[in-house]
Amino acid sequence: MDHIAEQIDLSSLDLPDTAHPDVPPLFLMNVQFPRSEDQKMFGAEDGPGCSVCFYFRIAPQTLAELHGPAELRSPALKLLAEWCRLAPDDPNFRGRFKVMMKTKRLIKNDSCAD
Repeated sequence: MDHIAEQIDLSSLDLPDTAHPDVPPLFLMNVQFPRSEDQKMFGAEDGPGCSVCFYFRIAPQTLAELHGPAELRSPALKLLAEWCRLAPDDPNFRGRFKVMMKTKRLIKNDSCAD
């Protein structure tokens, strides 16, 4: 599913003002992946898959740093702000976003099962 945020009512959330033109208070990430090992990851006919939506609310420490002097912001926060500014309109820059995760017991907790 593309544009997952359009499908979810976020109006009831009490989100803080980041006071930044590009950094949102909530970051939604929709991760899509194939259900079988032999499926291709890309292509028009790549078969059934799963979708997991993650919601990341801005941390109080990050919010405090955003509200402070720009020259004191960490390199990580500066990079996040740059990514939030450029990624919506630049697919190449958007492709720089990387996520590393560790999963356990995928078979036992398989919510993508038929």
